[in-house]
Amino acid sequence: MINKILSLSTVVAIIGIALLNYYVSLFLLGIGWNCVYMVGTAQYTKAIKPEEKGKAQGISEVIIALASIIAVISGGLLIHWFDWQQINQCVLLVLVCVILVNLWFKK
Repeated sequence: MINKILSLSTVVAIIGIALLNYYVSLFLLGIGWNCVYMVGTAQYTKAIKPEEKGKAQGISEVIIALASIIAVISGGLLIHWFDWQQINQCVLLVLVCVILVNLWFKK
């Protein structure tokens, strides 16, 4: 379900460069990202011993914050170097690879 939301977000962004495409794509991306974040956090906390959860969650939050900073900076650079359509086509390619890997491991 989550991969369908993220895929739809990418497809909407590729379809056109109108402001509505951008808003709908970001809305779907936000929903997908939040679902991935919630599921990932739940799985992460299940794998940690109860006495280590506080420290592990703090480290996880720092890593996520640093990754967000890197993503913002690299996003600006990517927009500078490539156009919107090229970036979204690459995202679609990465998304297809992730879906294929997930299907491979589901067997």
